[in-house]
Amino acid sequence: MVARSKLAVAVALVGVLGAVLAWVLVREPDEVVRRISIAEPSQHWQREGFVEMVPPIRLPTATPGEDDVVVWLRIPEGGVISTRPRSDDGAGLILSFPPGTVADRVESRGRGSRRGVIDVRGTRLGEGSEAGEEWMHTLRRDGGAQGGLFGYEWPRSSGEAHGEATRRLLAELAEIPPGSTMDEPARVAYLSRIESKNQCVVCHVHERSDNRREGELGVVDRGTDGNGFFTPHTVLLDEMPLERYGDIDPNLHDPWVEVRCPEGEVTLETRGRRLQATCPNDAVPRARFNLALALSHGDARAKRICIARRYLYEHLDERGREHFAAAIDACAG
Repeated sequence: MVARSKLAVAVALVGVLGAVLAWVLVREPDEVVRRISIAEPSQHWQREGFVEMVPPIRLPTATPGEDDVVVWLRIPEGGVISTRPRSDDGAGLILSFPPGTVADRVESRGRGSRRGVIDVRGTRLGEGSEAGEEWMHTLRRDGGAQGGLFGYEWPRSSGEAHGEATRRLLAELAEIPPGSTMDEPARVAYLSRIESKNQCVVCHVHERSDNRREGELGVVDRGTDGNGFFTPHTVLLDEMPLERYGDIDPNLHDPWVEVRCPEGEVTLETRGRRLQATCPNDAVPRARFNLALALSHGDARAKRICIARRYLYEHLDERGREHFAAAIDACAG
């Protein structure tokens, strides 16, 4: 059988990816869309000076006993997190991170020696000549035996650049495993899922409030900070919305977590294969982590929460330090 050409692959994917995919395969790069790679992701974030953001309420996972999603943050030396009161009717402060900050959502799959990073989505806050711009990026596995990653970075402000970055990513993924080993329908579905997940701006709205009702403002029930990040600011909180996306909610069996409803009682329901906490009238459940109790029992994750809290606290402005003093005091012991 004659090998499938790049043009044939592009034509087969037109319905999902758009008729311009074949053009992307030969187009010269624009400077606003940049190809990036990580050769050895297993220790990349630790080696590059990132700190793990450990939220008191764990994120949904697909692997029992594992946190499939880890958020890493790197603030430049001397950088200050500015704070201001929320503009909505919520209590608390909005955090805005300084230029040069990088936040990465790193997703892994597998067990033991076969576990590895499969997806990275993040933002770099421009500095210097790029100040004021947010550079978003997506990386996927490069198909090699070493588990390397490749992807593209683009400016958030440009929908055209985002589209171009997505098209280039999909074009490359179609030509390497696992996409290249799939039959046509499976490959189209695989690339379509990645394309759908790459609608970053839709989810990462700046200063979005928490959902009070399921799906009220988006799939994610937590709100965002001034840069559209979901996780870093929650490190400083003891209570937050309980997420209901994903396969497994590890908080339901956590001895240090208490779940409540804004009104009425919490009900545990099995929906599909997932055990969920639900509230009357589609209200979003709230979960509270008892950090003091967890620390008193020597809980390892509680200690990691405190490491992340101290890192953020060191970079907060004066108002932020005053507001979150209790959060850091809880780690003093």
